[in-house]
Amino acid sequence: MGSSRHFVALSFAGLCVVSGCGNLIGLGDYGVADGSGGNGAGTGNVAGMSALAGGAAGEAIGEGGLGGVPEESAGSAGESGASESGGTSGAGASSGTGGSGAVSGASGTSGTAGGGGAPAVCPNGCDDANDCTTDSCVLGACMHDALPLGSACGVSRTCDAQAQCVRCRDTAAGTAQDFGCTAAAPICLGMGLDAVCAGCTTATDCADGNDCTSETCSNGKCVFVTVAAGTACTGGVCNGTASAEKCVACADTAASPAQDAGCTPAKPACDPSGTATCYECLSNADCATDNVSCTLETCTNHQCSHVATDSKCSASGDVCLPNKCDPVQDCKKVDISVQKALVGIGSTQGNGGFEQSDGASAAAGWADFGGYRIVYNCGPSTSGCSGTNGATTTGTSGGDFLAWLGGTSMATTTGTNHLIALPTGTQKLQVIADINFQTKNATATNKDYFEVRLLDSSKTQVGAALYKASNMNAQTGSARSWTANAINATADVSAYAAAHVGEDSYISLWSSVDASLTTDFFIDNVRVTATICQ
Repeated sequence: MGSSRHFVALSFAGLCVVSGCGNLIGLGDYGVADGSGGNGAGTGNVAGMSALAGGAAGEAIGEGGLGGVPEESAGSAGESGASESGGTSGAGASSGTGGSGAVSGASGTSGTAGGGGAPAVCPNGCDDANDCTTDSCVLGACMHDALPLGSACGVSRTCDAQAQCVRCRDTAAGTAQDFGCTAAAPICLGMGLDAVCAGCTTATDCADGNDCTSETCSNGKCVFVTVAAGTACTGGVCNGTASAEKCVACADTAASPAQDAGCTPAKPACDPSGTATCYECLSNADCATDNVSCTLETCTNHQCSHVATDSKCSASGDVCLPNKCDPVQDCKKVDISVQKALVGIGSTQGNGGFEQSDGASAAAGWADFGGYRIVYNCGPSTSGCSGTNGATTTGTSGGDFLAWLGGTSMATTTGTNHLIALPTGTQKLQVIADINFQTKNATATNKDYFEVRLLDSSKTQVGAALYKASNMNAQTGSARSWTANAINATADVSAYAAAHVGEDSYISLWSSVDASLTTDFFIDNVRVTATICQ
């Protein structure tokens, strides 16, 4: 027997840190106890704390330990009393040595090095560009120890007593030839970096063997001028550094990203610190632009790269098609949308084909309202469902069951709801379904309506209907054909989805018919898809 419309009685609810600093105040090497006392250096003050008595080592920061009788010590002046241990250093300070006792007193033992979390390395290096010092890193602090007097440095120069690399030193009496001078200009005049040889008659008398200086003789005194940085010299280019002129591999002579002297187009940037070396880049400014507006020229480990940076692109106005940086094509729109099925045809996909029963004459996943049964078996194996124009069968793929709204001779509102959850970032909602609408009268006077609606958690309609139809869209006479995907509606639900994250929502198939000429709304294969963009 064919199915016909049935009324359902029940409704479904749906400082001085290292040793050797005793002379800071002129007391190193001089005893101040009795006349027979020794000259032991009192060098071991401890930074940050008063040291224990032992020749009063380090009572104040920067003082050398005083010789003499230590406070509260057992020995008196002139006795051989051993000094006490130096005090423990404060956080981060270097260890201090105890001062000497009077009369050949043994020096105090070193204080224990303080903690303080000092780094083991010096991240910026310790090169002070002075050839007359040795550079080292101790507990995160740079140390610069002077080389011995007369040590070779620079080009044909030696170190003086102030750890300066000088041209000459006054080492001979009278007019005898001083160290660093020539027989033609034998006398070293001045001190430190100002020292020059005198007694010259021509520039040749002043030749210092340095390609990176020019020499003249003026009023019997040699005058040296630093050659400009980048000037060619034997083995490279001149560094242009006054008083430390050298021939080096390269010199920083051009503003970035132009090529420095001594470098190549492939490695145009010169790092003059330490051993002068050419690199592809030293900073981001050294990297030439690739003429792509959305990339950042970046120098990493002395190599240039062009980093695509989306934030440099202007807003597209479409959250699903944002402008993103392409390192070759510049900013362009990129589709980041993802489609997520909320209701599918299969029984495990939400039962959009109405094939799975919930055991109560209804389809699993759907909650009917309006007092009429909504889901019927109208498959080809039956006589179909007796609608307005005769028996109707499920002529589309998807099984035997369908939803039947309207179809009554009484004014009534009926429908069925399906629970859905809108994922975070939902922008659009699309509903697709097959339909077979039939009516006895397709004119506007017959007020039979069908809609697909979005409902909130309280089953209140959200915005306008996603899809609308009426008897005016239905077939009349003997026509009873199905139209696949006839419902294909997409709506922007971004505002609603953002304001109702995690809340229940519903897709509702709704109809309202009057008491006159009957209209049957047959629906099958409902699919609901969310477009997500994040």
